[in-house]
Amino acid sequence: MQKRLNLVPFSFKTTIQALRQWQYLLNYSSENHLKIRQSLIDVIIDSILFQRLGRSEPRCVKRRPKPAPLMTQPRAVLKALLLHGGNYAKAS
Repeated sequence: MQKRLNLVPFSFKTTIQALRQWQYLLNYSSENHLKIRQSLIDVIIDSILFQRLGRSEPRCVKRRPKPAPLMTQPRAVLKALLLHGGNYAKAS
Protein backbone atom coordinates (compact mmCIF):
# COMPACT_ATOMS: atom_id res chain seq x y z
CA MET A 1 0.00 0.00 0.00
CA GLN A 2 1.37 3.37 -1.00
CA LYS A 3 1.29 6.21 1.47
CA ARG A 4 0.44 9.68 0.16
CA LEU A 5 2.77 12.38 1.35
CA ASN A 6 1.65 15.95 1.68
CA LEU A 7 4.57 17.86 0.18
CA VAL A 8 5.04 21.46 1.24
CA PRO A 9 7.55 23.71 -0.53
CA PHE A 10 10.20 25.12 1.77
CA SER A 11 12.81 27.78 1.32
CA PHE A 12 16.24 26.66 0.11
CA LYS A 13 17.89 29.78 1.49
CA THR A 14 16.30 29.29 4.91
CA THR A 15 17.51 25.68 4.90
CA ILE A 16 21.10 26.79 4.21
CA GLN A 17 20.88 29.43 6.94
CA ALA A 18 19.56 26.87 9.44
CA LEU A 19 22.33 24.41 8.57
CA ARG A 20 24.97 27.09 9.10
CA GLN A 21 23.50 28.08 12.45
CA TRP A 22 23.22 24.48 13.67
CA GLN A 23 26.60 23.44 12.28
CA TYR A 24 28.39 23.77 15.62
CA LEU A 25 25.82 21.62 17.44
CA LEU A 26 25.85 18.97 14.74
CA ASN A 27 29.65 18.75 14.57
CA TYR A 28 30.67 19.05 18.20
CA SER A 29 27.89 17.60 20.34
CA SER A 30 28.19 13.92 21.07
CA GLU A 31 25.11 13.51 23.22
CA ASN A 32 21.54 13.69 21.91
CA HIS A 33 22.74 13.78 18.30
CA LEU A 34 19.49 12.29 17.00
CA LYS A 35 17.41 14.76 19.01
CA ILE A 36 19.43 17.72 17.68
CA ARG A 37 19.11 16.45 14.11
CA GLN A 38 15.34 16.03 14.49
CA SER A 39 15.07 19.56 15.90
CA LEU A 40 16.96 20.89 12.87
CA ILE A 41 14.63 19.02 10.52
CA ASP A 42 11.64 20.49 12.36
CA VAL A 43 13.05 24.01 11.94
CA ILE A 44 13.57 23.42 8.21
CA ILE A 45 10.07 21.99 7.78
CA ASP A 46 8.57 24.99 9.57
CA SER A 47 10.15 27.35 7.03
CA ILE A 48 7.35 27.10 4.49
CA LEU A 49 7.84 28.95 1.22
CA PHE A 50 4.76 31.10 0.71
CA GLN A 51 3.62 31.78 -2.83
CA ARG A 52 3.08 35.51 -3.17
CA LEU A 53 -0.03 36.17 -5.23
CA GLY A 54 0.30 38.57 -8.12
CA ARG A 55 4.09 38.28 -8.21
CA SER A 56 5.62 37.83 -11.62
CA GLU A 57 9.27 37.76 -12.48
CA PRO A 58 9.72 38.10 -16.22
CA ARG A 59 12.90 36.56 -17.55
CA CYS A 60 14.59 38.44 -20.36
CA VAL A 61 18.03 39.53 -21.40
CA LYS A 62 18.72 43.24 -21.52
CA ARG A 63 20.93 44.61 -24.25
CA ARG A 64 24.08 45.70 -22.55
CA PRO A 65 26.18 48.57 -23.88
CA LYS A 66 29.16 47.33 -25.86
CA PRO A 67 32.21 49.26 -27.07
CA ALA A 68 31.63 48.21 -30.71
CA PRO A 69 28.72 49.48 -32.81
CA LEU A 70 25.84 47.21 -33.81
CA MET A 71 26.18 45.33 -37.08
CA THR A 72 23.47 46.95 -39.21
CA GLN A 73 24.81 45.87 -42.62
CA PRO A 74 25.80 42.49 -44.02
CA ARG A 75 29.16 41.18 -42.84
CA ALA A 76 30.58 41.13 -46.39
CA VAL A 77 29.83 44.85 -46.87
CA LEU A 78 31.44 45.82 -43.57
CA LYS A 79 34.45 43.60 -44.28
CA ALA A 80 34.94 45.28 -47.67
CA LEU A 81 34.73 48.72 -46.07
CA LEU A 82 37.31 47.68 -43.48
CA LEU A 83 39.69 46.28 -46.10
CA HIS A 84 39.49 49.45 -48.23
CA GLY A 85 40.39 51.65 -45.28
CA GLY A 86 36.89 52.87 -44.59
CA ASN A 87 35.42 53.34 -41.17
CA TYR A 88 32.63 50.81 -40.84
CA ALA A 89 31.27 52.57 -37.74
CA LYS A 90 30.38 55.62 -39.84
CA ALA A 91 28.93 53.44 -42.63
CA SER A 92 26.14 52.11 -40.43
